[in-house]
Amino acid sequence: MDILEHRYIKRLQDAIGALNSACVAIESCTISALGPDGYRAITDDEEATLAAACGDVLATYVNALCSNCDYGEKPTRETIEDTIESQIIVESDCLKILSRRLSHALLNDNHSCLANAKSLGKQLLINSQIAKLMEYKPCHRALEFLCDQLIIDSGPVIYLESHGETILQKTCNACMAESSLMKQSHICYIQKYLTAHGDAKRIDLYYLNCSEPWIVYWTLHSLCILGADISLYKQRALATLENCWDARNGGYGGGHGQIAHLATTYAALCVYKMLNCLDRVNVGAIYGFLTSMKLENGCFTVHKYGEYDVRGIYCAIASASMLNILTPELQHNVAEHISKCQTYEGGIAGELNLEAHAGYTYCAVAALALMDRLDVINVEKLKSWCHSLQTNQFGYQGRTHKLVDACYSFWVGATIDILTGAWGTCLNAQLLKVYLYTFSQMQQGFRDKPNVQPDLYHTCYALSALLVLSRHSVCEGDDFYKIRATDIYNVLINVIHY
Repeated sequence: MDILEHRYIKRLQDAIGALNSACVAIESCTISALGPDGYRAITDDEEATLAAACGDVLATYVNALCSNCDYGEKPTRETIEDTIESQIIVESDCLKILSRRLSHALLNDNHSCLANAKSLGKQLLINSQIAKLMEYKPCHRALEFLCDQLIIDSGPVIYLESHGETILQKTCNACMAESSLMKQSHICYIQKYLTAHGDAKRIDLYYLNCSEPWIVYWTLHSLCILGADISLYKQRALATLENCWDARNGGYGGGHGQIAHLATTYAALCVYKMLNCLDRVNVGAIYGFLTSMKLENGCFTVHKYGEYDVRGIYCAIASASMLNILTPELQHNVAEHISKCQTYEGGIAGELNLEAHAGYTYCAVAALALMDRLDVINVEKLKSWCHSLQTNQFGYQGRTHKLVDACYSFWVGATIDILTGAWGTCLNAQLLKVYLYTFSQMQQGFRDKPNVQPDLYHTCYALSALLVLSRHSVCEGDDFYKIRATDIYNVLINVIHY
């Protein structure tokens, strides 16, 4: 037996041992006779307690499988750095949520989602005591989840090559069985920040006082994805944007009296496009602003005397694309500069000699695609890096060894979509949906990760990720496509055009 086989067997034996311990805990309180269904009769509270314990076992097993570690293995406190400790906290929060979802699936009468297995690779027979588990319905169903095949006379069986994929598919099935997009709740959440008529609402968003066009964009774009009528807010939105216009420099600032900035100019133009009002934009002044920000090396400063990075490049190129002013002058040396920002990992950094970052990578790839210059980067290496960012919590991180965050579902997912026109595998997409629906979605709005509050930014980009997912038909049972369809150009500029 090799090391891999030993780890698979030991991991499953330990999980089955934990299920048996849960049975022992129940039997310490009461033992009843077997009923006609073959299970021991226990109270609803006892069954819920047992299902919760089994859910903990399954969630721990899934995490161990994703981490390629032993069941329940944890690092010692002496070896934990601060960044790793933050990761452990997030992982623990996600495990609690996953445990509750799997526990609920164990109690669901329709439990077919727990017993879906492939049979690829070497067959491993697990030597474990399972007789007692067969006497309690939650434990029996948990055992079905853990095993690829359950042979009563012989014991649990797993198939080495396909076991990991099978467990993840069962996890997706269990989590998504009763998950849905809470469309109306999200619309209500977003509308709390908007005013169609009368006095403007006073909302505590002082930390975004340099981002007024972004607030308008995040709210209207989210409503647009959800299929809500944004025309109600048209006049207020246009008035807000016009109040941000920098007549001297020719772009849009973050608020009244602020200097023009490429990022807020891009956000403002996205809103004009959503509202079918690009004819109200002073195109000549915008072009003058873009050219004044252009540097000979291919970069754009984000504002007068400001910094320059790939984000500024994207905002300039996307803005020019929306206005049909993407001239050779604006494109000069841009692709060549971006190519120099691709790192040894395969991702793209914000500037030369920095770390690859998912947000900057999207900006770089989308800008190159708008210019039809994806040929200047190593696409295969970039795709591999993007896929490597999917975490044990099923969502994406923005950089290697960083925390999962819902916004990267779009930044990474849209990058993959632009590069390939596909999402890798159906399982990749389903796992991402599990993160968005199970860990990120709240009763109102989306959050970046568990135990934080929802906000407009993460709501916008979580919905944007789901919108990109809806472009592909690889995943059955996806109801999101019914909300709104999109096309590749809208992925590139991240805006829907009525």
